[in-house]
Amino acid sequence: MLRTTLLLLALPCLVVACAPRGVDVVMHHALEAQRAGDLDGAISRYRRALKVEPRVRGAYNNLAIIALGKGNLTQAVKLLEEELALHPRSSEANRNMAVVLLRLGRADDALARVTPLAAVGGGAPTSRADRRIEQDEARLVLAVARWKAGQDAQAVRQPLELVLSPPPPGLDPALRGELERRARTALTYRALHDGEPGVALPPGAVSGEPPELGVARVIQSLREGKADLALSALEPMGDSPEVRVLRASALLTLARPGEARLALDGLNASTLPSPLAVTFHRLHASLAAAGSDWRGALEHIERAQTAAAGPDSGLTLDRATALAHVGQTEQARALVDSVLRTSPADPRAGVLADALR
Repeated sequence: MLRTTLLLLALPCLVVACAPRGVDVVMHHALEAQRAGDLDGAISRYRRALKVEPRVRGAYNNLAIIALGKGNLTQAVKLLEEELALHPRSSEANRNMAVVLLRLGRADDALARVTPLAAVGGGAPTSRADRRIEQDEARLVLAVARWKAGQDAQAVRQPLELVLSPPPPGLDPALRGELERRARTALTYRALHDGEPGVALPPGAVSGEPPELGVARVIQSLREGKADLALSALEPMGDSPEVRVLRASALLTLARPGEARLALDGLNASTLPSPLAVTFHRLHASLAAAGSDWRGALEHIERAQTAAAGPDSGLTLDRATALAHVGQTEQARALVDSVLRTSPADPRAGVLADALR
């Protein structure tokens, strides 16, 4: 969940229309429509601009952002390829391609795309405000790409610390504040991931704290077994799918299965980010198992494995447990053995192996 939430910090970037003149009038109106949420109107205007001037800068890029927002990653890649064929040095299009590649799970390709834009190799800092903004946007994406590529904590933190370094004169304070907020949020998630909650999350609420950090506090509380604290923290956060899944997790920990089931009711796992979908199915599996519906539990565990980004020994052992309860002992043993081959000291696998003998 931390990695998926962190990915929200790698935001796509619109190419801003130029001063209204000629085809730029159409681009200007398209951009206004896109910012106002009139996506059909924006698409129509960008397409019209491309008919008037096939090489117009930014039209394909901004169409790609609309496609990305709709979850159509394949179309977003094709549109960005069109933009880059026309404008190969576009920092916005290259950065946006990196964001899409990250969403596709291609962290190494994203790294190759965004690293040249981020200016992290040393040298004198730029004195141009516009150039610094481009670099900082790229640094935020680079931090996510390094994290998802499995690089160490220092590699992830380096570009974020550069975002927080003193800016050149003339950088818009509101934009500067937003970039700093995103960098500090990313640093907090990294510290939390590395088991440094005291560093990442100082006690008490912070005025103006980004909502991502509130979610991080809840996740940390649940990890520490402080379900009451997590539930209290969730109360003012509304009823977004993420909040509802976390609320259900806290309620189930507190032995309140009926309320947990209500919190999950109506959620569609296919619309959730991968880690949330895994949690969603795990919670349903636990509820089914509590009612001795082991076939239902097995179905949700298998769905959780499908939703997971990669192998998860915990899910493998969950599946082994469910298989044993439905009489498929040999398959259960095989799964437990597969975990013990890679993690011989896994205590849960050892207990299950003994139970299945």
